[in-house]
Amino acid sequence: MTKKEYSKDKHKDVRTRLVKDGINTTVFKLLLKDCNIYTRTKLYTFIISKENVKYLKEHKNQLTKALNHELSLFLGRFNNSPDIPGKLEEKQKRPALNKIDSLENVRIAKNRCFYCNEKGTEFAQDHFIPWNYIYATEKHNMVPACTSCNSSKHDKLATEHFLDKIIQRNKKLELSAGYSESFMKSQWENCRIGYHGEDELLWQNA
Repeated sequence: MTKKEYSKDKHKDVRTRLVKDGINTTVFKLLLKDCNIYTRTKLYTFIISKENVKYLKEHKNQLTKALNHELSLFLGRFNNSPDIPGKLEEKQKRPALNKIDSLENVRIAKNRCFYCNEKGTEFAQDHFIPWNYIYATEKHNMVPACTSCNSSKHDKLATEHFLDKIIQRNKKLELSAGYSESFMKSQWENCRIGYHGEDELLWQNA
């Protein structure tokens, strides 16, 4: 089964069972065998000694990073979401697009909102593919948005009509060698399925 197929809503129960079974048969088993960190009295009852609680508290940061690393490798086998390790860390601060690139985006848009095409003087720089999915602020993904559209769209993914529009817009920008039209399309499609769910309605300005 491909990652795209596996991420569909109809396989949600399978994904949940796989994670639970993996934790029960692998994580708990290794903690008991290799670390002797707890004793098991019933099927879902664990007793952790005071010494081990102290150890866990003292080494919380190192253990969290190690667990997040292993979890990111595991999750990466089943979905296309970018920067999984970053999403497992504490909430990241969202960086702003630099002023030069922001002004260039507005200039190319001819001082109009990317979504509703209304002319204006002040615009927010919106993450076309939502920040909550990509965890990155890249020039090719940022568009000028009026207050109304920026607020309405929030962290939603815009419809395919706007995908075509941003691809055409990006042809006018000087972008890094890592960008391509196919890359933009694949990010949009992966976000549509993995972040929104393929049956959920996408955002379009009213």
